Amino acid sequence: GLGDVYKRQNVMVLDTAQDRYHLERIERRLGDQSVKLAFSSILETLRRQNRFELETSPNGAYSVLNLRYNDRRCYALRGTRGWIAWYFRKPAFEEEIVTRQSVLSTFVDSEPFKNDSAEEIWIKVRTPREATRVLDFIV
Repeated sequence: GLGDVYKRQNVMVLDTAQDRYHLERIERRLGDQSVKLAFSSILETLRRQNRFELETSPNGAYSVLNLRYNDRRCYALRGTRGWIAWYFRKPAFEEEIVTRQSVLSTFVDSEPFKNDSAEEIWIKVRTPREATRVLDFIV
């Protein structure tokens, strides 16, 4: 299941009952099999890296998976019916992990939406291939 993400020797944990609840809640929102496979691919890759700390949290009617770097929420993702919304948050730009311009130019075909008031950009991830592209970009 999606909640079977553990931290052992630099592998991230998402194994509490709350984490499992939020991960399953994200997965239930995902529409077709391709988007579900993309989410599984994201979790599988994130569980093997040690750059980001992972946490789940509620966000109104949604659950969110956050990626923290230097104790700051740099990225987040949440499920929708047709895609995974992947957020590049202000701390990712401040920590100089990525630049706004590099996100906009790299993911031009992923319908980037620039939220100037929140100083974040989000993109649509629909397939495992798109998921790999985002992960290769940040990890």
